[in-house]
Amino acid sequence: MQGADYFGSCDQLNFEEEKDLLVFNSDSGRTARFFRQVREGDPASQTSARTIRFWRKSGKVSVDEISGVQSFDVGGDDRRATPRR
Repeated sequence: MQGADYFGSCDQLNFEEEKDLLVFNSDSGRTARFFRQVREGDPASQTSARTIRFWRKSGKVSVDEISGVQSFDVGGDDRRATPRR
């Protein structure tokens, strides 16, 4: 799945239209991966988990059974989302 500022890979992708929610699911023993570039020219952040939920309107991401996060934040710019740790 690919959008303007994100892309991901998974075993099963669901879309809940009323919530504008993408749900990336992986099979047992595997991980779904989600990449998002908040601003052009910046490196994309990466999330790996069993399940990844992405609300496209708000940009919120939640995960189940996380296996990794790689995020880049240079700070000082209110246009960027601040990664939650």
